[in-house]
Parts: sequence; C-alpha cells; structure tokens
Amino acid sequence: FLEMNKIMIASWKTIDVFARSVFDELAEEGRTMYQKRVAVYEESNPPPRKNVKPSSSISSKKTKSQPQADIAKKPPNPNVLTLEVRSD
Repeated sequence: FLEMNKIMIASWKTIDVFARSVFDELAEEGRTMYQKRVAVYEESNPPPRKNVKPSSSISSKKTKSQPQADIAKKPPNPNVLTLEVRSD
C-alpha cells in the first residue's frame, strides 16, 4: 500500500486544475449526501437520555439489552474507503 500511495500522490500533484476541480465537486457532493444521511439517522435515532431515574414500576433486576440487530447503523462515511472481502 505504501508504493500505491506514493504513486497516487505523485499523480495527484501532476493533475491539471480542471481535472482536480471535477474531483473537488464530487467530494463536495459526497459530503453533502453524507451530512443529509447523518441528519436522517440522528432524527430517527435520538441519543439516549442521560441521568434518568428509573421509575418505581420497573423491577430492580437487570434486564437484557436490546439485540444489536435492532439498532440502526449509521450511514457510511464517504471519505473512508471500505473494501468488501469475499471468500468465494
């Protein structure tokens, strides 16, 4: 990966202004889309309230937490490259 990084950096430095502006526009579109997705996620999944005293109707026994499948996943960050590894 180090060699690939060096090649990409050298290529980026030699790219012309027009081509660079195309990538800058794509990056801005990606950031905007990500911010919208995060806003939708946060609206539908508000953070848990802190410092809430349990009501007397709830037993003092510990209960199992919700399964992880019930928790909605946050949308992926467009600035992070993710790779899917398959073992076919």
